[in-house]
Amino acid sequence: MPWIAEDGLRLDHMLAVQPWTQWLTLLFQVMPVFFLVGGYSNAASWDAAQRSGTPYGNWVADRARRLIGPVVPLILAWAAIAFVFRRFGVSYEMIKHGSILALVPMWFLVV
Repeated sequence: MPWIAEDGLRLDHMLAVQPWTQWLTLLFQVMPVFFLVGGYSNAASWDAAQRSGTPYGNWVADRARRLIGPVVPLILAWAAIAFVFRRFGVSYEMIKHGSILALVPMWFLVV
């Protein structure tokens, strides 16, 4: 995770740099909220699909289409941004870290 130190931009893990912050992760967990909200949303959607007689395959295909729709333009835009940054001399390492920060949150869409 990038952060600004006295000597410039650092790409270290903040919890390793400031160990006293590790206990805060017990109080401020974000991912369980994503899973609870996602689970509730999927359950409500599946319930509505069952009431309307939508087959399971159609429901899954519709859900996948709604998730993939925004992801494809994001990936294409990020690829274009990375290409432009590289052409302007931004290091591969910085583009790699920026890409991780920009795209890694998409893993939970699969869940």
